[in-house]
Amino acid sequence: MILHLEIQRSPRQDLVSRSYPEEVFPGIHLVHARFGFMETPDVTIALAGAACKGLRIDPNATFFLGWHLVRARTRHGLAGIKMRLFAYMQRRSAQAAEFFRMPTKRVVVLATEVEI
Repeated sequence: MILHLEIQRSPRQDLVSRSYPEEVFPGIHLVHARFGFMETPDVTIALAGAACKGLRIDPNATFFLGWHLVRARTRHGLAGIKMRLFAYMQRRSAQAAEFFRMPTKRVVVLATEVEI
């Protein structure tokens, strides 16, 4: 199952049309979930909506999440300060698993280092 979360331009999304499953290949489903910009995205709510529409979901499923670790190259002057500050803020920001309210004990994070 692949989960696609989308933030809409409306403040709230209707609960009935919030999430819907789509079978892309036999045995592979794409779950579309929409949240309004005033709502906090919640993966468990999105999956519950897809389950109500007939998709069988394992309650002990593991979530795989990609994450980019930003590192600043050595630069002098104001440009270097900006890059180091950006990299620091990115490392200290809320992680996606927390933001999307994923069950943290069942999340596997795949990290990639990116140099700016």
